[in-house]
Amino acid sequence: MSYKPKAILLYSGGLDSTLALYLLTSQNIEVIALTFVTPFYNYNRESKAFKNIIDTVNRLGCKLKTIYLQEEYLPILKSPKYGFGRAANPCIDCRILMMKYAKKTMEEEGADFIATGEVLGQRPFSQTIEYLKKIDREAGVE
Repeated sequence: MSYKPKAILLYSGGLDSTLALYLLTSQNIEVIALTFVTPFYNYNRESKAFKNIIDTVNRLGCKLKTIYLQEEYLPILKSPKYGFGRAANPCIDCRILMMKYAKKTMEEEGADFIATGEVLGQRPFSQTIEYLKKIDREAGVE
């Protein structure tokens, strides 16, 4: 028997995280896709977007874990430590919260690492090397 690495992937169902999911599974890495439900994203489990997440994860033979962030998310919306990004979303604070849940899930599942579909420089407010490092540090996942 050989060891099969296990990853926790922050999975939105968008192109970037879907590519990350495919890359990980194609390398024979077991993936637990972690998706988050907030008042602004995937709130309706019957939505086409959420059904696409379930379909993609199932097709690639991965486990899906859904985290509901309504209670934790609302205080961030009221007063984000790092301010707001475009469209008044608290990008950095929200990512820190998600990474904290990813760390907890990684520990619970005995996973080896956390992956995301982040693209360096794609979002100038939250996807710079400086902010990605800050998010990791604040979430305790350096």
